[in-house]
Amino acid sequence: MSEKDLVEEELTEEQKAHIAVLRRKFFRGVSIFSVFGTIILLIVLRFTSFNYKNVEDYDQYVDHKDKFMRFNAAKALGNFKNNPKATATLVKMLGDEAKEVRWHAAASLSKLRDPISVSSLIQAVNSEKDISAKSIDIYALGQIADDRSVELLKNLLYNPDKKLNVDDNKVIVFSVIQAIASYNKDETNKILTDFEKSKDTSSELKQFSIKMRAAKGIAEQQ
Repeated sequence: MSEKDLVEEELTEEQKAHIAVLRRKFFRGVSIFSVFGTIILLIVLRFTSFNYKNVEDYDQYVDHKDKFMRFNAAKALGNFKNNPKATATLVKMLGDEAKEVRWHAAASLSKLRDPISVSSLIQAVNSEKDISAKSIDIYALGQIADDRSVELLKNLLYNPDKKLNVDDNKVIVFSVIQAIASYNKDETNKILTDFEKSKDTSSELKQFSIKMRAAKGIAEQQ
């Protein structure tokens, strides 16, 4: 007789029943975990399988009902530099109903750096309600560094949005400082140096501005 059988012989019927319940729960848990693990694996494979060679291959996903398919398409389109079709598709996606899609569309436009997208990004900055998406719209403008964006960025630097709370406005100002520093021109550098000298500028923002000008808008985490 095995050690396991000897131990179980010493247990009461109630204890044995309790152990049986625990065993069933354990194996049921393992089974559920396996199912969820398989589902997660399939999702990961599904959302990382985009590797098309042509922009047109992504057209089927631009209006897909699944937002995860749309934002992965937006992310992938950032690999098509110097392709007007990619820019046009991403500009359209700036108006997507899902903030995740808008965020990825702006992030991809920041990689493409196509001046054609500047007007649309300016409109997106003015209309965007989500702070994360708005920040990446601003970042994209900085990466393109087109003169048409300077006035907007300067206005955002000095005029906080009254509809936003203090913390959200701070996020926007940090993004604006980084964007303006990315231009690395005399005009834009003066905007930041004047901002640093202002008595209304906090020490935190002043130090960040100095740091961004020195690094030409390139943050450490990028």
